[in-house]
Amino acid sequence: GEEFAKISEVAPKLRPGERVPVGFITVGPADAALRHLVYAHQPMSRVPVLQLGAVHPIDDVAVSRLLSRCERLIVLEPRPGVVESAVLAIGESMRREGQRAGAVWGRVLPADDETETLLMGPDDAVHPSVLRGRIGHLLHSGRSSGRTRSYAIAPLPRLAATPAPRGATIGSVAALAVL
Repeated sequence: GEEFAKISEVAPKLRPGERVPVGFITVGPADAALRHLVYAHQPMSRVPVLQLGAVHPIDDVAVSRLLSRCERLIVLEPRPGVVESAVLAIGESMRREGQRAGAVWGRVLPADDETETLLMGPDDAVHPSVLRGRIGHLLHSGRSSGRTRSYAIAPLPRLAATPAPRGATIGSVAALAVL
């Protein structure tokens, strides 16, 4: 049979009973955007990711297992709120049964150092550059080392001379100047 929900970790496996600062549930193209971002940051801590292949019915067992392992669980979906509400319901059910469940975030994300909370708009989760601005600070939480892999392009060198004004050396104006 085909798997509709799959938990994987970008880093080594979690030990039994271990809780991590943050985990993610991804839906559709948000999974590729998150994996690109996590690979670029190369966090030293473990980042569990639950990729949902089908959102209805949601896999209660996989979601509750991830909720029990993470302090904060971030739901990344193309249209924020659809899967998040189902995950919140599972978390509340766990709490009523006396189980420990992490905080669920989705449309509203945990604060960084400069803001109180961050809002996710439609399709924000599918664009790695936008997603980095929303969750980049979360990828650093609980990390044992401050090292990250950087794929930033080095600054370009300054031009030695100032370019000629537009039209001075090309086009019809330049051709007429030669005559």
